[in-house]
Amino acid sequence: MEKNNRIFKGILVMALILILAGSGSVYYFRLDAPVFFPHYYDLRVQRDDMYAENLVLKYVTNAYDTREVTAAQFVEMPEVTLYASEREEAIFSWESQEKGVPGEIHGRYSVRKVYVRNLFIPEEVQVDGKIIRNLKVQFDDGSEMTVDIGELHLYEPQKNGGESPYEHVSSSGSSDGTSLTVYRMLEELTLAEVKSPLADKLKGRLDWRIDEKFPEEAVGHVYGERSILNVSSEVLPGEDVMEAYAVFDVQPQLTFTDGEGKPFTQRFYNMRSQAENYSFSGLRAFIRERGEKR
Repeated sequence: MEKNNRIFKGILVMALILILAGSGSVYYFRLDAPVFFPHYYDLRVQRDDMYAENLVLKYVTNAYDTREVTAAQFVEMPEVTLYASEREEAIFSWESQEKGVPGEIHGRYSVRKVYVRNLFIPEEVQVDGKIIRNLKVQFDDGSEMTVDIGELHLYEPQKNGGESPYEHVSSSGSSDGTSLTVYRMLEELTLAEVKSPLADKLKGRLDWRIDEKFPEEAVGHVYGERSILNVSSEVLPGEDVMEAYAVFDVQPQLTFTDGEGKPFTQRFYNMRSQAENYSFSGLRAFIRERGEKR
C-alpha cells in the first residue's frame, strides 16, 4: 500500500510539473499584440471600380486569439474608405458562410490574412505616388491598434497617348518564383528610366533583370524596330528571417522615349513573394527580430 501511495504521489507531482511547464511556456511565448509582417507592394488603384488589387496583409498572433480584423484605415490617407475582413469571400459578397477562426496554426502562433478593398476615394484626394506605412486596424471585439505594415506604393495607371510603340508577346510565372515578360518594339525606342524603389529594398529576395542585365545597366539601351525586350525575375529565399517573411508584389516601371523624345511608360508584373512555409521556430525568430515581447 505504501509503495502504491508513493507511486500515486509521484504521478501527481509529475502531472503538476507538466501543468506548470505548459502554463509557463504559454506565458513565455505569448504575444501582447498581433505582429504584422513587412509588406512591400506597388499597388494599382483604379477610381472607376474603387479597387486596390492584391492587397492582402498578413500578421502573426497567439494561436488562441479568436479576434478578427473587421475594419482598416490608412493612417497617411484617412479620407480613403476601406473594407477589411479575414474572410476572403466577404470582400465581394459582404457576408461569409465560413465558420471557425481563420488562420494557420504553428505551435503557439497563428498566421492570419487580412483582405482589404477600396470602397471610396474622394475626387480631391491625390492617390498617385502616395506611400502608406501605417495602418489602423479594428477587431471584432472593438479593440484597435496602429501597426507598421512596411511600404505600400500607390499609383494610378498612366495612359500613353496614341498607339503603343511596343506590343506584348508573352508573360509567364512559375510556382518556383521565376517569371518572364516579353515585348516586341514596333519602332526604335530608348530605355530612358527604370523606377522600382521597392525592388531596391528587396535585394535579398528579388533578382530581376532587363535582357539579362541589372536594371541600372540597361538604362540608355536603344532598341531597334522589331527587337525583343525580356524582363525576367526570380524570388530568392532571403538573407535573414525579416527578408524571408517579407510579403511583396513589385511592379517596376520602365520609361522609353521615341525619336522625338516622347515618353512611354510600362509596368511589369509577376514579381511577387510565394506562399511561405511558416514554422513555429521561424515565427519565434521573426518576432524576436521585430523586437516584440514574446
